[in-house]
Amino acid sequence: MSFQQPELLICGKRFFERLAESIRTAQTSIIVNMFIWRNDELGVALAHLLLDAADRGVRISICKDRYGVILECCEENCSSFFHNRMTLGEKAQIFCLKHLYRLAMPSATIPQNIVDRLRRHPNIRIDDNHYRRDHSKFWIFDDKTLYLGGINVENKEKDADSRGYIYHDYMVCLQGREIVEAFLAKRQNPAQVSQMFGMNLKTPAQCFEMRERYLSLIQNAKQTLDILMAYFAPEEDFLDEIASACKRGVKVRLLLPQNANFNHHLNMLTAYRLLGNIDRNLNIFLSPRMVHAKVLLNEKILSLGSCNINRKAFCSLDELNLFWPNDSRSFASSLRENIESLFQEAHLVKSRQHLHVNWLWAATEHVIMQGLGPEQ
Repeated sequence: MSFQQPELLICGKRFFERLAESIRTAQTSIIVNMFIWRNDELGVALAHLLLDAADRGVRISICKDRYGVILECCEENCSSFFHNRMTLGEKAQIFCLKHLYRLAMPSATIPQNIVDRLRRHPNIRIDDNHYRRDHSKFWIFDDKTLYLGGINVENKEKDADSRGYIYHDYMVCLQGREIVEAFLAKRQNPAQVSQMFGMNLKTPAQCFEMRERYLSLIQNAKQTLDILMAYFAPEEDFLDEIASACKRGVKVRLLLPQNANFNHHLNMLTAYRLLGNIDRNLNIFLSPRMVHAKVLLNEKILSLGSCNINRKAFCSLDELNLFWPNDSRSFASSLRENIESLFQEAHLVKSRQHLHVNWLWAATEHVIMQGLGPEQ
């Protein structure tokens, strides 16, 4: 079965322009699956567009994971769009994260009554009270247009965060009823083999395949391997496979954010360990942007989506990635060109001495990752 080439949407500004147009032109249905939906200008604006669509008869289903409230309320404007009341346990976790990461603590309120209007609308169904630990992000329009990737609903995704770091991430637009049917079939029966979609799912049947699919992509690299990762804390077998790739002559490039909003010292510790074990064919770069992307590509296959490389992403979170041929056609070419621009502006780490690893912080982040684990 052949499908139309996907369209790469680079960064939030471009994606949200397209998303707004898709909401305005939707005719029958909209399905939303989201991890972070912050109570900010963007979050409110999209809610108004969805309400307008519902008023003209479009059926809308919104699944917003309750687990995301912890991150919504511990950084940026510290306000969740859907969850304005928190449990004692949620408040305790938010308090700890704010103090650990010295985050700002502004007060914020739900604007207007837009949330209540969404909840009362007969054409809108909202599921926002379950802890699914679903980190995947996707939108489906009229059963024929699918957007998937790593971009949450929040101002910083289309601009810069409160620290001034420009966010960089991707979404993919896939067109056609066949491709949407294939996607939904995979979500209903995650155990089925799919070359196109990689998923971690807990329901309706448990299937955690992203770890093995990432490992396979690394193991099958023959010439090149590029990794862009927001939160990079791999287990030993991943480090071993990267080292093995370098030893067999694969040119490996790793791009990490220079200042990740969470798990920064775990990122730096991983880079430190890799540089200590590999003396050739590995180049590590630190980006001045907050690279929120989760991308792997060898000379044959590329993958991008929501899945970070760490234990929590592989073992407890629902995740979603696209796997696609890394060929000469427009989609792969656009991604490679953009990735190359990121490497060009990033700083090459020449030795371990150029990495500033706070070992106590890294250990603390490791412990946090086993529990709450900031993950966006």
